Amino acid sequence: MKLLFLHSISSGSGANVHIGEFLAAAQALGAEVRCVGQAAESVRVQGRRIPIRVPQFCKDLVYLAGDRKYKARALAVARDWRPDAVYFRGAPYMTYGRAVAAELGLPLFYELNAPYPDEHIQYNGGRFEGIARAGERANRREARRIFTVSRQLAAIVTADGVPAEKVVVVPNAVRTERFDAAPRADDGAVRFGFVGSLQVWHGLEILLQAFDEVLAAEPAATLDIVGDGPLAGTLAERLQTSPHRDRMRWRGALPGDRIPGFLQEMDVLLAPYPPLERFYFSPLKLFEYMAAGRAIVASEIGQIADVLTDGKDARLLPPGDAGALATCCRALVGDAGERRRLGAAARVTAASHTWDENARIILRHVHDVLTEGTAS
Repeated sequence: MKLLFLHSISSGSGANVHIGEFLAAAQALGAEVRCVGQAAESVRVQGRRIPIRVPQFCKDLVYLAGDRKYKARALAVARDWRPDAVYFRGAPYMTYGRAVAAELGLPLFYELNAPYPDEHIQYNGGRFEGIARAGERANRREARRIFTVSRQLAAIVTADGVPAEKVVVVPNAVRTERFDAAPRADDGAVRFGFVGSLQVWHGLEILLQAFDEVLAAEPAATLDIVGDGPLAGTLAERLQTSPHRDRMRWRGALPGDRIPGFLQEMDVLLAPYPPLERFYFSPLKLFEYMAAGRAIVASEIGQIADVLTDGKDARLLPPGDAGALATCCRALVGDAGERRRLGAAARVTAASHTWDENARIILRHVHDVLTEGTAS
């Protein structure tokens, strides 16, 4: 099986972990995969993205132009290589995967990590709504299978009119061998960590509000934040004015291969999402937290509540409740045994969420479509 994998993810994005792990797993299972569509890495200084104030109108024009560029590159590869199918990772305004599949007469398989273009319009102010929605409808219509990362996203897609038999849920996963779950050496501190792209839906304000209380009451506690994104300015301002800034560190964005080392340095890992009406995410960090064998404190929402169980392998709290987050974290500061118990249980749970299994599911569906009508 020869699979042409098309996407438009920048080289500095955490989504490359998902892409790289799937490609490796698919190839290990015997598929030949070629990847086209890598966008340029965002401009960064000392690991932090440089904000360039460009109107969304201009950004969206760049996206639309990129769609045409990616199509030409993909066709050049495909005509020489002759793949059996096209696997297309969705993104706002991106339709070139569908166009390539149609031009070559190949089946299209479509991966969705968010309800495009809704997310782009709601959170980024996307301007060309009509173009974006028309393109997305066509992508979904022409795809033989649509792979969504959560059952919540699958429900959104089917509610929009996609036949349920076309939709397959394949959540994110983790390769546990990349993570050292050995206990951290006791240095008297209790280190809390957060990883995220600093988007409005990641609960950064909840985290900072809770840790005003935690750090004031617990001298042993520290907070480390990894990530970059739209709320970077807010975070920098809060850190500068915090009376506890000597125990709070913002490390900026880290490449994917350095995340396991960061998690190993922590004792408790945090995912404090707000009470979103539509929580359709499959947080990659959730699975990496689990693989790291550290205690997890997270919001009881969406796929998090599907994967983890409160009191068994995590502490799950009401979304958006900074007070509950502070109380839970303060209790864990004084209970090393509970931290170790939760972390060990999370590591066990992680073992059932593998990239190998994800690739196996996807390749099985591709195979089934390619062999339709060939049985005697």
